[in-house]
Amino acid sequence: MGDDANINVEEKGVVVSFKASAYFKTDSAKLNAKAVKEMTRFSKLIFLLPNKIQIEGHTEKSQPKNWDSTWELAGARASKIARFFIENGLDPTKITVKSFGSTRPRFREASPTQKSLNNRVEVVVLP
Repeated sequence: MGDDANINVEEKGVVVSFKASAYFKTDSAKLNAKAVKEMTRFSKLIFLLPNKIQIEGHTEKSQPKNWDSTWELAGARASKIARFFIENGLDPTKITVKSFGSTRPRFREASPTQKSLNNRVEVVVLP
């Protein structure tokens, strides 16, 4: 997963955060080839766990061009990853999808680099 993803242990569970710019085109919810490869590898680990997972979509606050709001874009990206996992064999009853839009940025007053890190999808392995 390299520099495009990171793993943290938080109160809500183990959080794997995927940088949206590495897995989706700007303003898109379509997984790119790199994303398909990485999600295939990652799903093999997720499938082994008995835990439920929560997939959370996040964006920075700029209005996306092709979407009515940041909520729709963030939700579509999270849903796309959930659908990918389900299509590859994960039990759909183990998945919850949430969209936070731009309401939970990593960086509030963000530089361009930090802004890009606010665009992310987080897969949370719940305790």
